[in-house]
Amino acid sequence: MKLILEKSEEKFITSFEPRLALRYLVLLTVESAASIALHILSDKFKKRVESYGEAFEELSYNGVIKPETAHGMAALTRLRNLILHRYWLVNDSRIYREAKASGMRLISKFVEEVREYVERG
Repeated sequence: MKLILEKSEEKFITSFEPRLALRYLVLLTVESAASIALHILSDKFKKRVESYGEAFEELSYNGVIKPETAHGMAALTRLRNLILHRYWLVNDSRIYREAKASGMRLISKFVEEVREYVERG
């Protein structure tokens, strides 16, 4: 993802491959993070949730991640849902700007907070 976001927005938008790659990476990243969330909720808290967004909120409620991280991950989940279910409405410039502005930091923060939780035992 980092290599794609190093390009200017103009170069990104005028090339088909980076646009599709970034869409796919958003899908893959959110689904991987949600899988981690679902596993923790099921294994440690014996909880089941209805959606990916709810999974991130539950992680926050149970002290695994911070509330602002949960809200950000829930927003990324909505972006994932847009890409997957309403792809004809996707604005690639918006995806690029959001990923560059906060998406990468948010994913790193999620990983860091989950790692800290796992290390605490």
